[in-house]
Amino acid sequence: MSKNWITEKQFNTDVFATANKTFSNDFSGSLLVGVNYNSRQRATLQNAITNLIVPTAPDILTNALNSNLTAGNYNSLIRTYAYYAQADVQAYNQLFLTLTGRNESASTFGARTNSSFFFPSAALAWQFSKLPVLEGGSLLSFGKLRLTWGQVGIQPQPYQNFTTFGPANYSDFFGFTSGLSAASALYGGGYVRSTTAGNDFLRPERKTEAEVGVDLRFLNNRFSLSATGYTNNTKDVILSLNVPNETGYTIRNSNAAELANKGLELDAGADLIPTGAFRWNLSANFSLNRSNVVSLAGASAYTLPDSYMQNSSLIPGQPFGIFYSTDFQKDETGRYILDANGFPQGGTGNEIIGNPNPNWRGGLGSTFSYKGLSLYVLFDRVSGNDFFNGTRGSMYAFGVHGDQGNTVVTPAGGLKDVNGSLIPAGTAFQGQIKDFGAGPVAINQAWWQGRGTASNSASYKQFVEDASVSRLREITLSYSLRSPGFRRFTHLSSVDFSLTGRNLVLWTNYTGTDSEVNISGAGLSRGQDWFTNPNTKSVLFSVRIAY
Repeated sequence: MSKNWITEKQFNTDVFATANKTFSNDFSGSLLVGVNYNSRQRATLQNAITNLIVPTAPDILTNALNSNLTAGNYNSLIRTYAYYAQADVQAYNQLFLTLTGRNESASTFGARTNSSFFFPSAALAWQFSKLPVLEGGSLLSFGKLRLTWGQVGIQPQPYQNFTTFGPANYSDFFGFTSGLSAASALYGGGYVRSTTAGNDFLRPERKTEAEVGVDLRFLNNRFSLSATGYTNNTKDVILSLNVPNETGYTIRNSNAAELANKGLELDAGADLIPTGAFRWNLSANFSLNRSNVVSLAGASAYTLPDSYMQNSSLIPGQPFGIFYSTDFQKDETGRYILDANGFPQGGTGNEIIGNPNPNWRGGLGSTFSYKGLSLYVLFDRVSGNDFFNGTRGSMYAFGVHGDQGNTVVTPAGGLKDVNGSLIPAGTAFQGQIKDFGAGPVAINQAWWQGRGTASNSASYKQFVEDASVSRLREITLSYSLRSPGFRRFTHLSSVDFSLTGRNLVLWTNYTGTDSEVNISGAGLSRGQDWFTNPNTKSVLFSVRIAY
């Protein structure tokens, strides 16, 4: 049995002062200055006990032999101190300017770097529809231009700025013999220095973003359009890089990368039939993002820590999280180099095998209503992203994938399998007949448990698939009772009934479960399918009563 205790404490203090000033009917402003102190403490304690000495006694540490105990704890403390200020100015009820600045120090910064870092920002908005020549017009109901620029910091994790110590433990080469692993035999043993080198030059990551946008509404707000273009650059990205063993360490946390993004976001809406018993509203959105690894110090490629066989990586000049792993050997024309049995040979080095970042995303929603009855439908689309289907590759090795359920008969002359074994003509076997370029060969379990499985490094590219997908994200049918007669009879304001279905239909060529679900969740690596549960389909009926 095991137990875990987690304790979190946070103390936050803000002391600030504000001032407001109206200079004229057309010009006003405000100012805020303050100081912030924040302390975050987290403590975890866990233990596991097997084979209690007295089974009926409490499951405490003293009720088990040391060899049957596993214990551990972790404590962290982060302190942050900052000065900040914000100034707001408005002119003619149409120009709005906001300036901010924050100077921050933290316990997670390296002792030999700057003691504090300054992060400014500025935002300017112009509601040009307030111009006399446009105000009150029938065509343009609202118009605003937005410009923003700013910098934010991302703190290092606690204790990356110095080298820590932990409980000692040992084991033989095969892992059969070990000791002092339970917090160094419950604190009776020694502690050893971590193999991760602390970095007293560690700085916070700095993200700089610029954005320009426009918001428009037309014909008494019947039609709307919003467009935003952005670009951002993140410097001093913290990575855990390998270091030579002769340093006494294996990795060191360093400010080692620079990343860039640029993109476009569009939103549109239309009340196609805005009045009457029957009404129809339409909405749509579209977005695209292009990422790029600008630079990477200390390595030509960096594998993200939550990556699997496809090696989601950072490579200068490539998108974030590109798949960098093996494929079958190819000649200069791109054709497979085959062995004596007619099968492709395993790759010997890594190459780019896929990109999990979509080309674009989009959605289309529509609401139809007739009196108290309403129907809402939402479709969305993700296009151009790759997914590593490790589930398929593993099921091949287990012999339980649907691709392996076919029974085929060898033609005249027989066929060879990957091991060079001849399957005589007229022999039935489970698998496939395939031609890699040197004539038909037998794809049977010998292939699927060798070069044709995700457990073999011959080619991970063979399990990278196009994961473009369209889905019926949501459909809701609702009915509302709120007529004057209903209110008089029931003394209620309204009763709303709704039936909602989510993720009901999926259109995709991806052969895995669901290309929206990632084994590492919302981690750094994307596009990884390893026996991952798909999103659930759900149907929900609800009743809402308003008094």
